[in-house]
Amino acid sequence: MITYRIWQKEGTFAAGAFLGLTYGAILGIVFIISRKYLPFSSDRKGANALAAIICLSLYLVPLIEYPVNIPTVGDAETIGLRDNL
Repeated sequence: MITYRIWQKEGTFAAGAFLGLTYGAILGIVFIISRKYLPFSSDRKGANALAAIICLSLYLVPLIEYPVNIPTVGDAETIGLRDNL
């Protein structure tokens, strides 16, 4: 059991590192393509703005569109309808 937890923690670290590298690569590619169209005086400001836009589009927009809990999840009258769906 202890070896499984070690393997699980190492896998989580590896997955997080891979996800970070992937996000960085996507940001770099998009920044290189759109650098001349960004209205900022320095590359650092443009990269930060682009990172904020990407973060908003990946996390905030889906969070607003799809709530964490469905509004009728606790309503006993809709259990049959949700089961059929």
